[in-house]
Amino acid sequence: MSDSPQNPYIASGQNAGPISRRVPSSISQTAMTGVVITLALASSVVVLSGILSYLTLSDFPEDQPLFQFGGNDLLFLIVGAAATILTVPIAAIVPQVMKKQATEQLRSADVDLPRPLNADSELPVEAKHFLGAMQTSAIIGQALFEGPAMMNAVLMMIDHNFAHLIFVAIGLVGILAQTPTAGRLTAAIEDASMPR
Repeated sequence: MSDSPQNPYIASGQNAGPISRRVPSSISQTAMTGVVITLALASSVVVLSGILSYLTLSDFPEDQPLFQFGGNDLLFLIVGAAATILTVPIAAIVPQVMKKQATEQLRSADVDLPRPLNADSELPVEAKHFLGAMQTSAIIGQALFEGPAMMNAVLMMIDHNFAHLIFVAIGLVGILAQTPTAGRLTAAIEDASMPR
């Protein structure tokens, strides 16, 4: 007799499907996860920038100003600025497109949300999928800001120009501005559940 193989890491009676573990169960859980991810992304930018600033200062030419906005060696600053400036519209558009798709999918499902809706309300499956899509769109938007911020931190060290920290700060603000808080998620799910 041959028994079918069983996953030893799943307790008996537990749903083995991917949906049960990957979809957030409440607004507060999604917000908490989003804040943790935001802090991780932001702290990586701050720590790397701090370390590279220290290393840059330890080997900094004495006759050179910290911030350079003119002269012949602006190639790295222009590249860093262009990367940051191009990121802003992309980081605004891509998450909005994802949110719009998730909103249309939730509206077409015609779900009944608990009233009043609070951060710990038990949500129907369709609303949980919406929260997952919102979380994904926030992470993508934040990652789009993190890349140029990290790149500018590295360019600062290569170029010995602390003007790159301006673009690091813009990236950091972009990461923090997209934090999926419980209030934002509640407003988004209520708006998405309204028929149009």
